[in-house]
Amino acid sequence: MAIEYRRSKRLRVIFYSLIINASKIKEVFGSMRAFGKRYDLTGVTNGEILIMYFMSYPDDDLIADILESNGFEYKRDFVLAEEELTSGVRNIPSPGLNHPLSCLKDIIWLGSILKKDGNWIWKKNAIYS
Repeated sequence: MAIEYRRSKRLRVIFYSLIINASKIKEVFGSMRAFGKRYDLTGVTNGEILIMYFMSYPDDDLIADILESNGFEYKRDFVLAEEELTSGVRNIPSPGLNHPLSCLKDIIWLGSILKKDGNWIWKKNAIYS
């Protein structure tokens, strides 16, 4: 188990990223450490969100057996995001630069932006229902 803590409000979306609201992890498991240890998970956290990275679309069993079986709801407590390209053919900048990531635009607890240096996300401080 290796959940790495980063002192940064913003974290990167890389490849396929499973993003989990840390407050739900703490509610269900008591701590990020307990969650990671129980399921032998790796990822990156800033204490507000946990991101697990995958080179290809993650196994549906991970979502069903670990998250959904423990009461996590898609879009409310976790979401999958795919890294968006910052430039296209002939290195032409993406039309999405300096805009929210399209796959996360209706996730109310996450903020996001596509910048030249990558895909960035952060947890919004707003209370949601």
